[in-house]
Amino acid sequence: LHSWSKLMIRNPPWLMGLLMLSMSIAAHGANVTFVGAGGVVPYTTASNWDTNSLPGRSDDAVVKGRFTLNDGSTQNVNSLEVNGGGSFIQNGTLNVTNDIDLNSGLEVQGKGNLTWGGLATIGDATRTDVFSLVNPVEDKAVGKDLTVAADGLLRFRFFAFPAGMPGNTTPVINLSGDLTFTAGSELEVKLEGALKGAPIALGSYLLIDGARVTGALPKLILTNFDAGQNGQFVLQKHQNGIYLTSAELKQ
Repeated sequence: LHSWSKLMIRNPPWLMGLLMLSMSIAAHGANVTFVGAGGVVPYTTASNWDTNSLPGRSDDAVVKGRFTLNDGSTQNVNSLEVNGGGSFIQNGTLNVTNDIDLNSGLEVQGKGNLTWGGLATIGDATRTDVFSLVNPVEDKAVGKDLTVAADGLLRFRFFAFPAGMPGNTTPVINLSGDLTFTAGSELEVKLEGALKGAPIALGSYLLIDGARVTGALPKLILTNFDAGQNGQFVLQKHQNGIYLTSAELKQ
């Protein structure tokens, strides 16, 4: 007989079911927890994970501490849950195959990048949870779906206008799926550095691109804008994203 047939004869169906289930669970990966203590510590230090090894593409990563990914490497996980006090992706890429659950602060800056293939959710209904994107002006996050919960804050921080690009002055989230804002969510555009208090040319400033927008528009917070700038800009829902648009241009 074929070896599989012999195995079926020697073992009852219920036992074979348990065997197949255990094989499926093993293939899915494990829950791996980032427990690094003592401030913001490296993602890629194995001892900062409870398994003393970095999570892999099939693992579900849970963050309880604060990490920095700053060594230029590319890291892959199946899913990501961030519960620490605030983590940073500064120089490197974190690829999440499926979902991101952001219950704390996560900032993508410098040469850092974040991608996901499922649903990214900002906010856990217990406090304000912040997802920040910082200059330079380029796609800093690429994913499928994004939901901002009632307590969630999405923040764009930018410092200076790039030469020859007056109409696109912020880091962009590029989505292929749905962008959903829940009533009570917030979106902040924060000017810093050379732009703080400086005049801004009229134009449309792309914040989120390539998504079907659903739900109510979030509360718009303009930080470090002067009085004239606060009056100029409004948040506009577009068929393919969200824009910070000059009210004067709309007239």
